[in-house]
Amino acid sequence: MKHIGQKNQAFRWALIGSISLLIGCGSAKKDDSDDDDETSGMTQQQIAQAQKNKASEATQLNELNLSSSFNLALPSSLDSSGASQVALALQGDTTKKSMEACEVGRSVKEGIQSLESIGNMFCHLEVESDSIEFGKKYKISITGEEEEDIRIWIDDSEKASDKLVVNFCEGDQLSQVITITGVSDNGAKGAVKMHFKDDEQGGEFYRSSNFDVGYSETDRAFISASDLYEDSASNKFKRQLILDLVKDGTNKILVSNSGSMEGQTFSMAGAAKTDNEYGQVLFSSAGSHEGQTFEWTHRGHFNSEGYVVAADASTKLQDGGSLYVVDSDVPKYLPENFSIEGFGEGAWDCSADNDLVINMVGDRKDQHDACETDHNEDHIDCWSEEYQQSNEEHEIDEAQQKESSDIDELSEIDG
Repeated sequence: MKHIGQKNQAFRWALIGSISLLIGCGSAKKDDSDDDDETSGMTQQQIAQAQKNKASEATQLNELNLSSSFNLALPSSLDSSGASQVALALQGDTTKKSMEACEVGRSVKEGIQSLESIGNMFCHLEVESDSIEFGKKYKISITGEEEEDIRIWIDDSEKASDKLVVNFCEGDQLSQVITITGVSDNGAKGAVKMHFKDDEQGGEFYRSSNFDVGYSETDRAFISASDLYEDSASNKFKRQLILDLVKDGTNKILVSNSGSMEGQTFSMAGAAKTDNEYGQVLFSSAGSHEGQTFEWTHRGHFNSEGYVVAADASTKLQDGGSLYVVDSDVPKYLPENFSIEGFGEGAWDCSADNDLVINMVGDRKDQHDACETDHNEDHIDCWSEEYQQSNEEHEIDEAQQKESSDIDELSEIDG
């Protein structure tokens, strides 16, 4: 089913916590090309042109090709769909998967999918870009398999400074503001703010994220995302996720979340490092479930196919090695007062004076169909019988940990 809006998906993300999957060797590569050097055979002039910021020169969305910029290919060990799913089996028991890797890894795909969903939205708009002018405010009626009422305003008032702001409403509710501060043939850089309301359930979902996907460095993707969900039933979920994915290098994943659902409380914080050969995760969790409290920290090691290996499998996994996760890598649990600011004063009120109809099954049906990405959204329960905790316990020195706002990597992802 084709949708340009993302409200339902945002609430699904919050309510299920994430899509479970496995941590493996990541990559910032945007396609499945086997080229080791994407610039091989290019002249210096061609390389400079590919890296040039195109925002100031563009007059239509399709000239920016933002849908491609937000397309990050997941390596097989991060793909939980079909035959590509690889079990993180514990030593001595190849039928069990690593619960720690599952818990930390489930946020990775969701962080990437949030950008892919934005890319999907841009893809549909690029198909209709000859009808959408920068600077004009549109009320768009989506017809076809399902009907939607959306509004869009591409604010190009700072275009000369290579900045575009895409404002997006679902109905008369401002739901997304996407600020593009850099876009080239290699990728894009910017920031995203989301705010969705569910009046029936009394729920609200906020997201604030910064991204630099292939723009500053061709083979590197930075993503920082903060999420907050709360409803009238006192359910609350909050998360901070940081991804630093490097093609043929060391990837780093940091995640911290906490909240309460139906009277149960939970907090989780973890860090993982991977490369093309091995990976390591240090994961801690605390909370209450069915009247019982729990608190533990475990360390796990695995190879490029996701199978757990011993710590002495490689010097990379040992203290001082490139993949060794130290206590200071693991962020603290998110504080109770963790919050995300809304759009603020001066935000668009969704008023529009230009009407547009987009028929998703009309003459451009094939182009809209090509925009659809097949996401595996089956929820994997990391606590099911298929998963088992690592037996390598660890005690984190809390004095070494950092608050969510003080994590060094955040300064590298400034949209």
